[in-house]
Amino acid sequence: MYKLPRITMFIVLLTGLALIGGCSMRSAAPPMVKEENPGYPVTIQDDLGRRVSIAEQPQRIVSLSPSNTEILYAIGMDSRIVGVTTYCNYPEAALKCEKIGGFSDPNLEMIIALEPDLVVAESIHSLLIPSLEKAGITVLAVEPKRLLDISGAVEVIGRATGNRAEASRLAGKIRDKIEQIRSRVAGVENNPLVYFEIWHEPPMTAGPGTLIDDLITVCGGVNLAGDAATSYPEISEEVIFLRNPEVIVYPESHGDAAINPMNREGGWQKLKAVQSGRVESINPDIVSRAGPRVIEAMDALLSIIHPELAL
Repeated sequence: MYKLPRITMFIVLLTGLALIGGCSMRSAAPPMVKEENPGYPVTIQDDLGRRVSIAEQPQRIVSLSPSNTEILYAIGMDSRIVGVTTYCNYPEAALKCEKIGGFSDPNLEMIIALEPDLVVAESIHSLLIPSLEKAGITVLAVEPKRLLDISGAVEVIGRATGNRAEASRLAGKIRDKIEQIRSRVAGVENNPLVYFEIWHEPPMTAGPGTLIDDLITVCGGVNLAGDAATSYPEISEEVIFLRNPEVIVYPESHGDAAINPMNREGGWQKLKAVQSGRVESINPDIVSRAGPRVIEAMDALLSIIHPELAL
């Protein structure tokens, strides 16, 4: 039976299972970076349904989520990012950036002290947003959840920051990669059943409507929990054994070799995936963060699900 996941574990896992965090320090004001014809003022409808007006090109940006941090750096905002969360551990520059607290509990006073002219947030920060706006700070909520949402989110952040050209290039790369992977798996006759383990005790996986589910599907697999009632269900070992996945993927950051499903006792040793050695670890950040590294995630999962098609 599928069970509702515990919310605390859910938040930790979806921020990449990483506790280290990332930029321009407050004392070093970033240089003015003006894009030719940036198109300001600009009004954007964000992912909370709000119409957000940005009067001028932002020069001091705070990101409240790892995925948006990765997007900002990927489109060249390095010199303008002045604050990120402790969970923002990629790219390397993010590790040097001023920290404003966690993903689910950013510190209002620390954000305000950095004097940002744009904060990029998500829906989990909806209670914080009014306080930031009361302090005169523009807040844009960007929260891509599905694979096909990511390129659009990149373009929205590009519009907001005045770096539309680079954002358009990155969005194009993401769309091209999706089509490339789809084309490679289009003719396959076998779509293996894939169990993606987010957590091991109790087993927790990704269900329908999630980025992980989308990635498994686009890479030519069938998600073992694709018919679950919730997005991130706890799942019993009995269900895993009954469905008997052909491929198992688990987070490499768990570290302990005993966590590897290949080393587990009992029914695990009877699974098709274990008996054929098709059990692989993966960087959890690239499959849980709806950002530019989904390009890397698609290549990695394709090589696991369909090694004969690996790029």
